[in-house]
Amino acid sequence: MTRSRKPTPPAASTKDLLIAAAQAEFGALGYAGTDTNKIARRAGFAPQTFYRHFDDKLDAFLAVYALWRADEARAIAEVVRAERDPSRRAAAAARTLVSFHVAHAVFRRSLRNLAVSEPRVRAARAESRSAQIAALAAIPANAGRSRASLLAAILDVERLCDAVADAETDDVGVSAAVFQAEITNAVARARGEAER
Repeated sequence: MTRSRKPTPPAASTKDLLIAAAQAEFGALGYAGTDTNKIARRAGFAPQTFYRHFDDKLDAFLAVYALWRADEARAIAEVVRAERDPSRRAAAAARTLVSFHVAHAVFRRSLRNLAVSEPRVRAARAESRSAQIAALAAIPANAGRSRASLLAAILDVERLCDAVADAETDDVGVSAAVFQAEITNAVARARGEAER
């Protein structure tokens, strides 16, 4: 009797390992708190290996941001697709968004800071927001909605999620659980499922 073998998953490339290490470093210590040597060592490589795959630390940060964007978009699409009850889709998307922002709060703080001072990060964030606008515009309930309105909705949701991630709600005595309803409403508005 011949047993079939499970296919062996492909080994991660050096660059993939460096990106995973950079994601862990930026997530734990922020952009300013790490350096390329730490990233290379965390990935199990000598420091010079980093520069075979990235121009500089900012280049690695942008690779992590691209991965974060793709992971977040995929997770939201999955929960929206899985939720059969349309009235619960916004809540499912809101929970997913908050969990991503909370899990990556330190990284997102670095993103916000770098977007002010680094043109490459600002351009990457603008590209991300343009993709988000296109995704929202594709929802039938948003037909005819202006780009400005969609961007305002994106910024509203993003800021509310960051407030939970940074525990700003706790600072003023509003529990994250109660605030979740506000985020759900903002997501519903962004999706064209509630009054704007």
